[in-house]
Amino acid sequence: MDICAAVNTNIANWTAQQGERNMTKGGQWGSVGEYNEETTHSHHHDFVGEAMSVPVLVVLGSLHALSILNGVLGNTLLLVALFTDKPFRILSNTYSVYLVNLVLVDLYLLAYYFPMMLAGFILGRYPAVNHTHCVVTAYLSTVSYQTTLLTLLLVSADRYVRVRHNHFYKKHCSRKSSAIACVFTWVLGSVVALPMWLDGTFGFNPKLHTCQSAEDKGPTYGLLAFVVVGLLTVVGYGTLNFRLYRVICAFKRRNAQVPVSAREDVALLRSIFVIFVCLLVCLVTNAVVRLVAVFVEIPVEVYGVCVVIMSVNSSVSWMVFCVTNARFRYGYKRALSKMCRRL
Repeated sequence: MDICAAVNTNIANWTAQQGERNMTKGGQWGSVGEYNEETTHSHHHDFVGEAMSVPVLVVLGSLHALSILNGVLGNTLLLVALFTDKPFRILSNTYSVYLVNLVLVDLYLLAYYFPMMLAGFILGRYPAVNHTHCVVTAYLSTVSYQTTLLTLLLVSADRYVRVRHNHFYKKHCSRKSSAIACVFTWVLGSVVALPMWLDGTFGFNPKLHTCQSAEDKGPTYGLLAFVVVGLLTVVGYGTLNFRLYRVICAFKRRNAQVPVSAREDVALLRSIFVIFVCLLVCLVTNAVVRLVAVFVEIPVEVYGVCVVIMSVNSSVSWMVFCVTNARFRYGYKRALSKMCRRL
């Protein structure tokens, strides 16, 4: 389909919606005042989202596209630095394995999930092949976010054990154990998200123009389990970082020099903390909007802003490392130099 024609179709749909339809939560009202539930279900089955005002569509679509481009290029640079630059090389640092796991999750979202979202907004129809494709896409995105939370928790646990129990860390923690832990995050994330698939939570959301939790699905047991595990992960992350902070303060109270390894760990955890906060802002914003939508009608433009926040969250990680950690800035420069020499 030609892009210009698709945009014109989107404009026509939006005009028709403003003049002829009054959307309701369970169905929609026809032009003669007759409630037509079948039309609404067909509308969802065809993956046609609610039309958005054209000026907002242009602005949010541009921001969404720029965020995707920035995230793909930046995370690719971070991945190259982790594999090629000596201070980060995955073969010499256990925590680099966790960072690679984070980058792979972001690249999946930025290279597949968010472009599908963007296409849905621009074309007016989400480019899913069928309902199964839609559900699988929603499931994988949920697993990705749960894996990100668990990986951030593992980074904090890895750094805490390294500072607080260094002898145990040297004896039992290795690249292999870190890789196994990363596989575990994907397995656990898949298990946690599975009940949401089984109870029918996943489906097409016409306001988000994507496959996530369906608009007509209220709170489910699967969704509750996902929230509980997420909250436990947040509590665990906060507890580990607080205890590590107390260890560093104990060094200072004794007027002892903080070990170099501990200072490096604090610098890394500072970056991880910023990324963690960005992820929480993204998830909480989305959750609050969905909760408010249960009681009042929310314009589709608000959901569009949520989509942009989601893509920005996945695209800023490499920038956070650059701004907050001098080691990463140095690694980026060396990686860029190597890439330019090869070109």
